[in-house]
Amino acid sequence: MEADDPHPDDLKLLFDVIPVGKVDRPPFRLSGGEKQRAAVASVFSFDPEVLLLNEPLGAVDAQYRERILGLLDDHDGTVLVFTPSLDLIPKVAKRVVLVGRNGSIAADGTVRDVLTDRSLLESQGLRPPATVRLFEVIVDPDVIPLTIPAARRYLSCERM
Repeated sequence: MEADDPHPDDLKLLFDVIPVGKVDRPPFRLSGGEKQRAAVASVFSFDPEVLLLNEPLGAVDAQYRERILGLLDDHDGTVLVFTPSLDLIPKVAKRVVLVGRNGSIAADGTVRDVLTDRSLLESQGLRPPATVRLFEVIVDPDVIPLTIPAARRYLSCERM
């Protein structure tokens, strides 16, 4: 294999996020979601120590959303995600640094501490994630499920 040849793992990654029939298309012939998936695949192919991602799932459909979340979960390095989607945060983060309306740091803490603090979020013009809004009136903030799979597990245990 030549130095410039793609590594087999890189090709697998590319084909995993872009349908085989579209890999040879010029970028202007790809949809927004396909462009975004190609960009994410190209970044992962470098196996960087630090990933800086701005709304990595913004234009991605549900099928590829799970694949990209899997890539993020498998990544060994640091991942910094910039997103207005509070529902995404529990899936990709252990720590949240919330940038306030004025550009200063409004909060820095665990996912649970930040996403269950309704007054903090509202002061920044944000709503808690859907699972937090559903559970905050019926359970203690320390046990609120932060993701839909966690909510399913919680509910299945509660009914027994």
